[in-house]
Amino acid sequence: MINNKNRLSVVQSTADFGVYVWQLPNGQNFEDEDGNPLNIPSMRYDLEKIKHITEAAKHYGKTEGQPVFLAGVGRVSEATAREDIDRMAEGLTPYGDTENWREVFQNARR
Repeated sequence: MINNKNRLSVVQSTADFGVYVWQLPNGQNFEDEDGNPLNIPSMRYDLEKIKHITEAAKHYGKTEGQPVFLAGVGRVSEATAREDIDRMAEGLTPYGDTENWREVFQNARR
């Protein structure tokens, strides 16, 4: 018997906004010593931003690799990240608990 109640579906974002990161040939994103990835906020297929991240990667000596677009992703400050982690630890949703989030979660339970 298959338990359909616990099945998950992964949904890829199709948003045209996001960030480009520099992905190394081994599949890892290029990061600084603090673990921050080389990235640039962008719209999908923005050739100017692709050029900027390519030049930045070359500046840091990473000529191997390619820019990869992460749809729907944005930059977050350390303070915002800490606040979101604290909210989740308290059982709240990140970015604030709005009526929209409640509606999304209620529909997901059905």
